[in-house]
Amino acid sequence: MKGLYSFFVILFMAQFLSAQDMPVIVISVEGNATYVPQNGKIIKLIPGATLLNSGKLNLKPGSAVQLYTNGQFVNVKTPGDVAFSSVFDSEKEVALDFEESFGRVVEDAVWNTMNSGVEIKAAKKMGDAWGAEKPGERGGWGADKPGDRGGWGADKPGDRGGWGADKPGERGGWGADKPGDRGGWGADKPGERGGWGAEKPGERGGWGKEDMKLMPDSPGGLYRNGVNTVKWEPISGVKEYEFYIFDENGNQVFSRKSKANQMRLEFKEAKLSPRKKYFWVAGKTQKPALVSRPVQFTVEDEQQINSTLAGVKNSDLYRKSNATIQSLMETVALENNQLFLEAKTKYEALAKANPTNNMVKMFYAEFCRKMGEYHLAKSIIKK
Repeated sequence: MKGLYSFFVILFMAQFLSAQDMPVIVISVEGNATYVPQNGKIIKLIPGATLLNSGKLNLKPGSAVQLYTNGQFVNVKTPGDVAFSSVFDSEKEVALDFEESFGRVVEDAVWNTMNSGVEIKAAKKMGDAWGAEKPGERGGWGADKPGDRGGWGADKPGDRGGWGADKPGERGGWGADKPGDRGGWGADKPGERGGWGAEKPGERGGWGKEDMKLMPDSPGGLYRNGVNTVKWEPISGVKEYEFYIFDENGNQVFSRKSKANQMRLEFKEAKLSPRKKYFWVAGKTQKPALVSRPVQFTVEDEQQINSTLAGVKNSDLYRKSNATIQSLMETVALENNQLFLEAKTKYEALAKANPTNNMVKMFYAEFCRKMGEYHLAKSIIKK
């Protein structure tokens, strides 16, 4: 499904770019900067704004703006009026490195937010290429009816799987290879294992599919070989939760109890082996049982994670970006390497620290959308 989605995005972008230049996306703003369109009112720039490339910038002394279009990131610090044509190199070839990969995430985050069917809170400040009714005439990306595009703002999120489903038992879930599929976090068919928690997983007993309707709030994927905190949906009236880890054969290898709907995992204590597949489940097992869908994870070596981040931090774009964009770059690198739990934790911290930054919101929402969590994606954009 991911490959099919990428194909359509690439196909669309190829058609779009063949017809006209891509709009300019504002990555970050420091100080006081405005956009002066050919026609219309002057706009105060904010992160995430999408602008027609026929306009120009105006920067006050000491201000700086980071922009993106057609695979290029540029930093503008020149005071006064600056035409877009003077800052982007139309002949420059885009290198196939992390910067190019990060640029594609920028495009996807902006495009999918615009066509989600969800109105972003600062929509009126998002520029003259945001939501253009006739993109062929104005150079904008917007569709006449974004809801027709099947965005994550669909009226019936249950039809798409993921967190936003009306019926949690039908959701995809964090960590599933195909989040849109019906099933749990990485468990292909949790109802066919003979019951999680049974002494002999091949036999009936334990918890079946009908018991596993509690939603995990943390994704699977690769976990740091150290301390990790995972969360799940709270249960009304429950004062103590049970937490279990199973190996890929359904054998229980770890269990603990928690007063809150989260567990701080120390893998040395759990004695888990690196590069082996595990599942965690949480909830209450007293009848009627209500436990989470199994979340699949693998323990990753700490050195590998540090190596992933080191490559990003050594990039030219990282050195030229502000702290917020640097954190977004690190988070994308973690996501690209299936470190989804760590990526979600960083997105949560970024969103909390930058509650009005639309670029942060769009990146976080795009991450949730790709994981099948449409309801959360919608709530992020609406804040």
